Amino acid sequence: MTNNQLVFVMVLLHVTFTTSEHLLEATLGQNVTLPCSLEIDDTVSARYWDYLRTIEPMSECKNQSLNQLVAVFPLNGLIRYGTHVTQDLKSKVTLQPNYDLLIFQVSLLDTGCYKCSNTFIHNSGHGGTVIEESFILIVKNRNDSELLVAASDVSVHSESGEDVTLQCSLENAGNVLVQHWKYIHSTEPLLTCENQSYEDLVTAYPGNDTFECAERVTRQFKSRFIVKYDFSLLLSNITRYDSGCYLCSQILKTGQLKFGIPKMLLVTNNSDSDDDVPESAPKAPLTWVYILVAIAVILIGLLIVLIQKDLEVVRERKAERRMIGVKEK
Repeated sequence: MTNNQLVFVMVLLHVTFTTSEHLLEATLGQNVTLPCSLEIDDTVSARYWDYLRTIEPMSECKNQSLNQLVAVFPLNGLIRYGTHVTQDLKSKVTLQPNYDLLIFQVSLLDTGCYKCSNTFIHNSGHGGTVIEESFILIVKNRNDSELLVAASDVSVHSESGEDVTLQCSLENAGNVLVQHWKYIHSTEPLLTCENQSYEDLVTAYPGNDTFECAERVTRQFKSRFIVKYDFSLLLSNITRYDSGCYLCSQILKTGQLKFGIPKMLLVTNNSDSDDDVPESAPKAPLTWVYILVAIAVILIGLLIVLIQKDLEVVRERKAERRMIGVKEK
């Protein structure tokens, strides 16, 4: 039975059929094409690419919960990205004319599962059948046959009060335009630094000793970190509220975007130090005191107004009674 005959039989049965699963290896910084062998004809309503970036390599993509990366509708050429796809990810993936997926400048973050699938037009006789093909992508460092995702490279453990340096895994080859550090703070342990909603922390420009902090960074936090000459991030006198994920990235002069290995910082309380207080949190619940005082003042004001109105009503009634008494006399 040929591949076309097999696909036709599976279409008649109205099932989801995975044709194959491929293992692809790439070197850090390469452009990688994921070649989907599924045919596109007049009966195909949409081609979908789904993904799950795991940082660590996986043995198989079967039974994994993937997110939609991009969908294309051949009949009108419409392209639609998934709701979870960030602008950074959009900028580094594109569809080839044959709807293969091209990933620019792959980083270790791109390691994971990718799946292409075809859905068919309902009135074509194929029903809702889905034909899919999966790819396991493993990105390796240029100078090493092993993936740079060892625990010592990803996770950093420290105690409050210590100084910590987070190294950026990206090399500065002289073609870097801008460098960024992003972060997400979490006092609760995170399972992974992948697919997190990072906030901007600091921007640095190669050849310039100064760096710019994002507006949302508190003044206290700004005073406790510096960006070193090699673009590593030095955090001083850390607290458990500095725990979270830190991610460095580069924008090259060619306009390409590269990501480093995310660093998961886990800070535990030092037994010799007092409990830490987050810099963004108020030292005392003064805000609620002000709110309660304001509410009390408003209520007292309303009560005074009501009392004054009642007094006016009493005065008017007394005046009416006097007038009635005078008329009766």
